[in-house]
Amino acid sequence: MESTPSTQEGEQQDQNNSTIYTPSDEELKQLVDFLDPLKNDPTSSDRFNALTNLTQVELSNQIRKLEEWALVLGVNEDIQLQKGKLLGILNDH
Repeated sequence: MESTPSTQEGEQQDQNNSTIYTPSDEELKQLVDFLDPLKNDPTSSDRFNALTNLTQVELSNQIRKLEEWALVLGVNEDIQLQKGKLLGILNDH
């Protein structure tokens, strides 16, 4: 029997031995609860329905994309704040 590298809770190995994070049932419930109000918004209902029909792996990939997007936005915001301080537009107050 071949041994596989150990993974942390919520992680699985794919066929390329890459680690894939799989959200817990509680994390998925929190996400659905967060998105639930959007189902009544006509502009968001299609997206909500698409997200609720994703598999755990597909949903995990969407979560990863959102986390990466949030990180990029945070870095860009920090850059803009630094520029504002250097130009004297913003102060530390």
